[in-house]
Amino acid sequence: MMHILAVDDDPVILDLLRGSLTEEKNYKLTCAASAEDALDIVREAPRLFDCFLVDIMLPGVDGIEMCEMIRACAAYRSTPILMMTASREAGLMQRAFFAVRSGARPAHGCKSRSWRHRRGP
Repeated sequence: MMHILAVDDDPVILDLLRGSLTEEKNYKLTCAASAEDALDIVREAPRLFDCFLVDIMLPGVDGIEMCEMIRACAAYRSTPILMMTASREAGLMQRAFFAVRSGARPAHGCKSRSWRHRRGP
């Protein structure tokens, strides 16, 4: 079963994902409405996520910064991250692509013991 974390502040989008990515289709979906909540979920998860679906435009910590934080953690350096947005701003798309593609810098506590996970059920 693919374990996915979806992060979006729009409840309609999260409901759409919940209806589409079901356990019957072999997905285990966890949802968060903010990057801060998502990072807490990642830190406390008993196993690694297999994929992230992240809205770029989030209040507070945005999706790009969240992606950089995730990529700074060794366990998530190659985990697929799909960035979602309604924006067509070229600069924003370029920043998102770079954050997903290249990994990142050390950021905000990613080196803490709580970011260390093991794969498995």
